[in-house]
Amino acid sequence: MTSRAISTITHGDSAEPIEVRIVRKWISHAFNNECCYLFVDLAGDAIQAVVDENAKKHLESKITLRSCYRVSNYLSGEAGDKYNVVKHDAILRLGKGTTFESIPDFGFPFHYFNFVPYANLKERIDDHTILTDFMCRFVRFTFDRPTASNRRLLKFEVEDISEKFIEVSLWQEIADTIDKDSFTRAPFPAILALTSMKVGIYYDLQLTSTSATHVYLNPDVNICKNIASTFKARYNDASTNQRTNITLAQLLELNPAQENNKTFSCLGSITEFIQGKSWYYKGCKRCNKKLDAKGSALACINHPEEKDPKFCNVGRQHKISKVTLFNDAIVSLIDTPCVEMVTQHGYDNPQQIPKPLETIRGKEKIFLLQFNNRFRQGTSFVVNPVFDPPTSETPTITQAGEAVSAPTTTAEIQPTTPAIQSTRKRSLLNPTDERQQKTPKSLAP
Repeated sequence: MTSRAISTITHGDSAEPIEVRIVRKWISHAFNNECCYLFVDLAGDAIQAVVDENAKKHLESKITLRSCYRVSNYLSGEAGDKYNVVKHDAILRLGKGTTFESIPDFGFPFHYFNFVPYANLKERIDDHTILTDFMCRFVRFTFDRPTASNRRLLKFEVEDISEKFIEVSLWQEIADTIDKDSFTRAPFPAILALTSMKVGIYYDLQLTSTSATHVYLNPDVNICKNIASTFKARYNDASTNQRTNITLAQLLELNPAQENNKTFSCLGSITEFIQGKSWYYKGCKRCNKKLDAKGSALACINHPEEKDPKFCNVGRQHKISKVTLFNDAIVSLIDTPCVEMVTQHGYDNPQQIPKPLETIRGKEKIFLLQFNNRFRQGTSFVVNPVFDPPTSETPTITQAGEAVSAPTTTAEIQPTTPAIQSTRKRSLLNPTDERQQKTPKSLAP
C-alpha cells in the first residue's frame, strides 16, 4: 500500500494515509488545552497533530506513544501563527473517524529535533512562530522554588557547543517531570536536548519552557556522543588549560562583583576538610533550605507541607577562602550521595568527616569554580563539575551541526526524567594551574 510523505502535506489536502511513529505527546495551552502529538515518517520529517476534544478518550484507547501506525481519515489544517513545534505549513486534525492501523517498525526515527545554535538565538527573541530546540551540557541547578503566584519554577545553567552559557527556566508542569538526581549524578558531561522552548531576555538570553517542552538526558545517538567528546576534550585538553590558566591566588585578587558571571577552571587537590563543623544538614526536599525546629519536628519555612527531610552536604568557612562542593561534584569524586552515607553507611555524625570523603585528599582534579554571591564575609567559591585532569590522549572533537531529526542523522535526543535538589559539601582546595572558562550570568527569576 502506498502512503504519503509528511513533507508533501499542505493544509486543505485530502486525507491520504501516512505511515509514522508517534514520538511525543503533550497538552497544548496554545490549542485550548487540546491533546497534541508529533508524528515522524521514515524520511525523518515531522508534523504536529491535534486531537479534537471529543475524540481524546477514543483515540487514547487506540494508540500508544512511540509506536508505529498507518494513519488515515484525518483533516489537514493551516499551522498557527505561533507556538509551532516544527516548521511545517500544515497541522493534522484528528477525530473519532481517524483510523490508526498498527504497522511494523520499518526503521522510523524515535526522535525529531531541529536544534538552533546559540548564535541564532537572538533572532528568535520574543518570536515564537516556531519554538526552539537546543542541545547543551548541563552545568548546575540555580533556582527551584515557587514564584509569587505559587507556581514552581526550576532553573539551571547550561553550556552550548560554542562555549556560551545560558540559563533555562522550566515552569511547574515541565519542572515536575525532571529527576534532578539523574542530572547531578550523570557522568560528565551530561548532555541535554531541550525541545519547544521560547527565547526571551531576562538580563540576558533565556530559554523558557512551554507546554510542549520535552527534556532529554544523554540520548544514545551519534550527535550526542560527538558533543560529549567535544566537551571532554574542551575541559581535558592541555592546550585549552594553557590558554586559560588561573590559580586560586589569582582568583582571590579579583572582584567577585565583576566576575560573578564567570566559571573558572582550577587544577588542584583538596588538602583538608574543616573539622568540628557539620558536614551535612537536614534540608527541605524541594529547596534545600535548612529545616527549622517546629515543636518536636523539623519544617521548612518555604514548604511546611514537606515532611521527610533531605540530607544535604555542607561545610564551613576557612580563614582564606571557602569552597563548597555541590552534590554532583561530591558524587563524581566518591560515587556516593550524602543520603546514602548517612542512612546506609552509618556516617550519621555531622561533626565527623566520613572516610569516603577523607580518601579524596591530595588527589589532583579539575574543579570548575564560581564566586559564591550569597556569602558575605570574605571570598567564597562554589564547585560544580569535578573531573580528571588531562591525560596523554586527547579526545576526538566532532563539531555538532545545527541539526534536525531522525535517530541516525543529524541531531536527536532522548526523553528526560523527573527531579531532586543538589546537595553541597565545603572543603579547602589546594590550587595549581588552571584555566578560566567564560560563562555568562545566571538569569534571575
